[in-house]
Amino acid sequence: MSNSPFFTKDQKEKPAYMTSDVFNITVTTGNHAELQCTADGYPAPQYSWSKRNRGKVTIGGRFSLHAGGSLRIERVTVDDSGLYTCTATNTGQTVVSTILLEVRGEIYTSGARYTSGVSSISQQTDVREKANI
Repeated sequence: MSNSPFFTKDQKEKPAYMTSDVFNITVTTGNHAELQCTADGYPAPQYSWSKRNRGKVTIGGRFSLHAGGSLRIERVTVDDSGLYTCTATNTGQTVVSTILLEVRGEIYTSGARYTSGVSSISQQTDVREKANI
């Protein structure tokens, strides 16, 4: 039998819980954004992302899912601004964390450069027992 720290014969289920604490991200158009979402539990949680008023985020193209559940958005635009919700689920429960992405567009006038932005909002975390979803 292996002494691996990742699996033991007697390991019991452990409900998912969030371990990340980044709640607001501000980037400038054209850069990338990394929305952190990490959760722990056994078995390891599965991740999905959604954006308020647009539904589930489809992974592919400019959007990629990274280790631990983080969402990376390449070449962000002002349209990418908004509230993103990370959902982490395992057999024990579902946990949800909301992150505000603020994308500031650059405005050029007469050789001067200005940055515009949107207002900020704090993170919200929600824990749901799997049976009550």
